[in-house]
Amino acid sequence: MWQMKLPPHIAAGSLSSKQVRKLWRTVRKVCDTALKTIGVDWSDPPRSWLFAHRWARNNDCPRCGTKLRHETVRGRTACWCPVCQNSSR
Repeated sequence: MWQMKLPPHIAAGSLSSKQVRKLWRTVRKVCDTALKTIGVDWSDPPRSWLFAHRWARNNDCPRCGTKLRHETVRGRTACWCPVCQNSSR
């Protein structure tokens, strides 16, 4: 969701066919990149990835520097950037 700049509150059923295809491609790309980057030696993820920032409180978005938000969305803990993943986009 962060890669596509989609807010965590968006319901999967509300995505257009084009967005679903893009999400699928993005997830595949993220997984492929992760396997090539950290899957070889299990090193820590790069600091430019959201994953490296998402669990610590008061961390900043690696893309824009805004404070990340944490909240429960549909029963799961979500970490998201209120600027990059703005629902008004």
